[in-house]
Amino acid sequence: MINKLLFLLICILIADTNHSNAQNTKTDSLKRALMLHGNNDSVKVQLLNQMALEINPKDADKARSYAIQGGELSDSINYQRGKSESLYLIGLSYSKTDKQMALRYLKDALSTAEKIGYKSLTSKCLNAIGNAYFLMGQNNEAIEYYQQAIAIMRSVGDNSFIGHCITNLSKVYDRTGNTKLALEGYNEAIEYFIKKGDKQGEANCYNIMGVLYQRLGNVPLAIDCHQRSIKIQEEEKDSKGVSANLINLAGIYHNQKDYKKTIEYNQKALQIAQELDDKHMTAGCLLNIGSAYLQTNNPQALEYLQRALAHSETLKIMSLKIEVRLVLGNYYSTQKDFGKALKFYTDALKISETIDLKSTISEITSKMASVYFAQNQYALALKYARNSLSIANTTRQIGVQKETHKLLADIYAATNRFEKAYNHSKQYKKFSDSIYNESNVRQIAEFEYRYKYEKEKQILELDQQKKDAVQAAEIKQQQTITLSFIVALLLMMLLVFYIYRSYRNKKLSNILLTQQKTEIETKNKELTLLNEEIRAQKEEITSISRNLELQNTELQTLNATKDKFFGIIAHDLKNPFNAILGFLDLLTITVPQNTPEQTLEQVGLMQASAKNAYKLLENLLEWARTQTGAIDFKPQQWPLKNLVAETIAICGQQAKEKNISISDDIPGKLMVYADRNMLSTILRNLVTNAIKFTHKDGSIIISCSCSDDITTISVADNGIGMDESTRTKLFRINEKISILGTEQERGTGIGLLLCKEFVEKHGGHIWIESEVNQGSNFKFTIPNRRDTV
Repeated sequence: MINKLLFLLICILIADTNHSNAQNTKTDSLKRALMLHGNNDSVKVQLLNQMALEINPKDADKARSYAIQGGELSDSINYQRGKSESLYLIGLSYSKTDKQMALRYLKDALSTAEKIGYKSLTSKCLNAIGNAYFLMGQNNEAIEYYQQAIAIMRSVGDNSFIGHCITNLSKVYDRTGNTKLALEGYNEAIEYFIKKGDKQGEANCYNIMGVLYQRLGNVPLAIDCHQRSIKIQEEEKDSKGVSANLINLAGIYHNQKDYKKTIEYNQKALQIAQELDDKHMTAGCLLNIGSAYLQTNNPQALEYLQRALAHSETLKIMSLKIEVRLVLGNYYSTQKDFGKALKFYTDALKISETIDLKSTISEITSKMASVYFAQNQYALALKYARNSLSIANTTRQIGVQKETHKLLADIYAATNRFEKAYNHSKQYKKFSDSIYNESNVRQIAEFEYRYKYEKEKQILELDQQKKDAVQAAEIKQQQTITLSFIVALLLMMLLVFYIYRSYRNKKLSNILLTQQKTEIETKNKELTLLNEEIRAQKEEITSISRNLELQNTELQTLNATKDKFFGIIAHDLKNPFNAILGFLDLLTITVPQNTPEQTLEQVGLMQASAKNAYKLLENLLEWARTQTGAIDFKPQQWPLKNLVAETIAICGQQAKEKNISISDDIPGKLMVYADRNMLSTILRNLVTNAIKFTHKDGSIIISCSCSDDITTISVADNGIGMDESTRTKLFRINEKISILGTEQERGTGIGLLLCKEFVEKHGGHIWIESEVNQGSNFKFTIPNRRDTV
């Protein structure tokens, strides 16, 4: 029974993780990142949720506040991934105080995560729901959710988390008396922890397995498991884990009746527990020392047991409350104070029944039957002994079965039912022989286990060496990616500076032209006062004035173009850089504790932002060149089919990310007379635009129709379409269009302006046919022959 208490204490110790100093440093870094990040975007949601996760162990209410903020911001920007994470964190914040509220939010998070296919969070939600049911004593529900979490996480491949889920499932199996499944689960969990390099998880499993082997009576394997666990925890400098193993080793010596070593190991563990101010472990050590003193009839036994009882009343650990009362019952039973003994046994039984701890119920009812028998209350003794045997047969508690058969034989003999007394005596002898035989079998199994373990250990060490080599390569690759990103960022900054300087010079030129215009207008007014003799000169100057007015109109158009251009640079180009900087902040903070998959995901998001910024710069530069006349126009005869195929290949990866199909029905021999680079740019921008506004699993079709002189090319999609108001704003430099793509993609309209410029350069025109939710069809004309340009 002591081993079961220690097992549950260990489970509590496993849950007690991060050191406060490291946690405070991480929290301060997150606070600074939140202050510096002013945009209400997905990066801010991640920072709020990360803050909630970090402070939840210390301040659940404050953690809940951050998680709620993250959820509200996710709603406002329609960020479903962030919303599901916020709901999960709110549920965790309630896990210690309000299990029903925790279940409500965790199930909402589970539903949201499943809808968006967020597998890693789905498995975490399932595991957390299983934990809640486990703490509520609902074992069947806990098993169901743990099994679902493990099944999903196997497909994701997070070895460490799979190990923890299997460990949780094994705890339920042990609680319900299925020790075989529990041991199989812990062995499997160790394999996953070794693959992940999770030393703490591996040590905890060995510790718990030592407890289970001790319960089964396999002392050599129990000691071996605890020694393996202590070795790992000493390497990891985990004093709490070392103390827990010392307690369990003391339990083994207690069962071996070596009470001197029992007290020695428990005193060492008690010293560590008091240094750590661990009230849970302190109570367990006091209980174990009191139990050992009880076995040696030492008068100090009652003192230690009463101290353990006092500690148990201040803690919410059901197993500890049960064990203290059970041992006190044993104490008063040995003192022949049967009234107090029954009181403590009855209290222990009530608590055990509330959490369905079957193996403990069997042991307590057997003790109660012995007390009633000692008082000659044979009816009650028989009732409790039968109940104990029924449960022990189910849970396969050989020791309890043996002792209960002996007790039943004594009860039946005392009530003159000798046939039944004889039958139970035979069962008692059978179990006694079984225990003896199992001892021999156990020794053989021990040798087999040691051989198997050493062989598996060699294999795992080899796997670990391979894993270390792969990890080193991944770190080097990550460093290369980071360096490449920094270089690309510097190049983009240089390009922006170059564009800014060019437009500043252009602005100065505009000012000079405006000044010249003013001077000419002044002279024009003076000339109107001259006489008829200089009429011819006046008419000439008037003509010059009209030309200047036309130039002024062109300058105003250029100014509008310039304002739009700087608006794009100031707003649309700034947003990708803000996102990149935000991801850099988050990456700097979270890289130490991130899994490689999470780090790659964040780098992928940064890469996407950088690509968007690059695409915008590319279109800006192309469009700027059209405005300055810097692009050479060199039309030739080209096969349209080849140009369309190249465009589909270039845009293929982007379409693949949304599972969009792109097809064409262009005749293979159709020739058009066009500038190859310009026509490729037109097609690429129209296809990219169609991908942006087409839902996942959609389709895009490129087609054409021909006449004698021109070819009309069509890029049609089945996406979100647009209304008439939006259509009228297309192809205008002075109109702002803010339609988000189906995956929240943003655009500036520069791509469509570039298409218009290039189409008109060919003497053609471009237009759109579209309806809301019916898709869009962009069409433009291009000449077939040179003489039509």
